[in-house]
Order: sequence, then C-alpha cells, then structure tokens
Amino acid sequence: MSQPEKPQPVRSTLSGGGVLTLGNFDGFHRGHQTVIQKVVELASSVDGPSIVLTLFPHPGNVLRKPGTVPLLMPLEERIRRLKGAGVDHVEVIPFTRDLARIDATDFAQQFMIQPFQPSVVVAGPDTRFGRDRHGDAELLRELGTFHGFKVICADALMGDQQKISSSTLRLLVSKGMVEKAADWLGRPFSIKGVVLPGDGRGRTIGVPTANVLIEDYVEPASGVYAVRLEVAEQEYAGVANYGKRPTFIDVDKATTVLEVHLLDVEGIDLYEQEVNVRFIAHLRPEMRFDGGQALVEQIKTDIVQARAILEAP
Repeated sequence: MSQPEKPQPVRSTLSGGGVLTLGNFDGFHRGHQTVIQKVVELASSVDGPSIVLTLFPHPGNVLRKPGTVPLLMPLEERIRRLKGAGVDHVEVIPFTRDLARIDATDFAQQFMIQPFQPSVVVAGPDTRFGRDRHGDAELLRELGTFHGFKVICADALMGDQQKISSSTLRLLVSKGMVEKAADWLGRPFSIKGVVLPGDGRGRTIGVPTANVLIEDYVEPASGVYAVRLEVAEQEYAGVANYGKRPTFIDVDKATTVLEVHLLDVEGIDLYEQEVNVRFIAHLRPEMRFDGGQALVEQIKTDIVQARAILEAP
C-alpha cells in the first residue's frame, strides 16, 4: 500500500520583511476586505510585499463530506479579488487530511515563517491553523518574539449586530436574503455558470430563459429574483427563477434549475457561454400555478417589479 503524500512546504522566491495573513477568504466579504486593507497598508509602510495564504479545498469539505461547505465564490475569483485589492502574492495551500495533522507550530514554521520571513503577521478574528485548529494569534505572538516579527490583530466587522462571516453569509443566501448578503459582501451575491440547453418551455409561453448550470455554490433559496446577467463584458437586466418549476414538473422528480429571462433583449444566443448572474433582490417564493397562463400573468407582474428595482438609482 502506498504511503500518503506528505504536504510539501511552501517555497518562496519573495524577499523577506513583508506582511502576511492566513485565511480562507471565501466570498471576500467586507470583513475580509478590512483585513486585507490592513495587510496592504502595513506592507507599504514597511516597504515589503503583501502576502496572503489561503487554503483550498475548504477544510470542511476535506475533513467531512465533500460539498459540506458550499462556496460563495470559486477559487479563481477569490484570487482575482485578493490581487485586485492590492495583494502582491497569493499562496494557495492545498488542504488535505495530512495537512490537518500538522502541529500548529510546525505549520507556522513550514508555511509562514521559513518561506516568507515576514516582519508583520496580521491575524484576523477567525485565524486558526494546525492540528485541531490550535494555532491562533497568541501562538503567533510567541513565535514572533522568537523569530522577530510583530503580530497585529484585526477586529471582526459587525453587520446588524452580527459578526460578518462567510458561514453566516452562506445562511443568508440560502434563505434568499440576498439584499442583506450584498450589504455584507459590499456587492451583490453572484453565481458563475455555463448556459445549457433547456426544455424550451419558456419560449413556448413567451418568456424565453437561459438555463445556468450551478456547481459547488451556495444555493440561493428557491424563488424569483431581480438579477443582472453579465456575459462577454455586456450586462443585461433580468428576472430569474431558481427552483423546480412545479407548475409543469413533478417536484419529487425534478432537479433544481436557475432560469434567467432577460428584459428587453431578443435573439441573443447564450448557449455554452459562461455567464455571471448577480442577485439583486428576492421578489417572491417559487409557487405552483394552475396552468401556463396563470404563470405568465405572474411573470408579467414579476417583470414589472424587477424593472422598478433594477432601474432605481
């Protein structure tokens, strides 16, 4: 039987003396943004690189069943936003069960101190690392005394008297509370996916839709939303339904589908293109109607409501 592959220490070509932080940063919400802003500002003040270590896959999806922790954004988008916020170097550490067994002090030595030789480490409010998550800001301070780096703690950011966190954001999205999620994220919650052919029923009732494949994301609550769809650097207003289409399909046999109807757009071919759907507002729960005509009348009402929201200043 082959032995499990040991986690490989990070090898960095960066000069020492930078500012480093460690975290998952899924969603890159306003709390994350506050931590990263501090890292970037401190790096500028010490004339060193700003460094972010992030774990992927999410530890919960490795130590528990895959999919236990659905993502707020894909890894590529996380990296893009971190660099867009001014981070010089993003190091992705592959998270495995073997990595989870490493003692906290050894983890800090192998992945933080030896490769990067930071002058400052910024600890976020949820910074934990090493076996059983024993590593924390206090341990970093002890290591900093010996290795010559400072530790600065970033306080949690509050929203509606709650700590802004990725876990609570996942809950907000799953309940359809996309407006509050947008406030915490600093932007609307969005899902990227490829448009796949559907059954064409929307076109037959005069409301053509694009069916967007969702993979590994937090699932929004079933229902109807005012959305904006971005594709090929173009943006369109729309109404989306996320659900099982109970008017036409037996929900016990149906799969959940994200369908987007674009407003004031005709003839656009989105098949096999990657689109980004931004959820602006939740309009109503999904419901079953007595036939297609009743559904069409409700969709007309949804469109009026969505248009008013999307056209508001």
